[in-house]
Amino acid sequence: MVLQHSSIFAAWQRTMRSYAPGDEFRLVDEVAKLLGLDRWYVWREDAVEDSAVTTRPQGATNLEALEERDPAVVMYCLDALERFEGMDDAAVFAIGSEIALKAQGGLDYTDPERKHMLQSLKGEQFSGLHLLCLMYVAFQRVDPSLDLQLPFADAYQRALGMFGKSE
Repeated sequence: MVLQHSSIFAAWQRTMRSYAPGDEFRLVDEVAKLLGLDRWYVWREDAVEDSAVTTRPQGATNLEALEERDPAVVMYCLDALERFEGMDDAAVFAIGSEIALKAQGGLDYTDPERKHMLQSLKGEQFSGLHLLCLMYVAFQRVDPSLDLQLPFADAYQRALGMFGKSE
């Protein structure tokens, strides 16, 4: 059986169109079935200690802190546009997806230290903000209808203008 990347991408697109908490489990199940791995795992409930349940905030948690970094966001978006220029959509999607998975554990966009690495971009290190910008631009290219809950639209448009002038 030859699996098309487009099948996995289509499953992801269907899930993201009306994403709700818990849909990530259904997506994993669907992709596992496509890959023939659906019998290799079982879902288990998380153990909760002392009835204390903590939740991670969703999306950007401090919009003011992100808006203060607008000049850096423009430059990181420009970097992403230049970086992705010669790549096909599948490669761009792979980078965006890897960052999205990494971001689920949280990315500190206030720390300028370049300490994050990606399998898809070996040999480089990125700050949390740089990764968020790479992800934003990747998904703007692959599926601009997705709402990543990041306030980067204006900075992205300015980067597009700068990118167009540099060609």
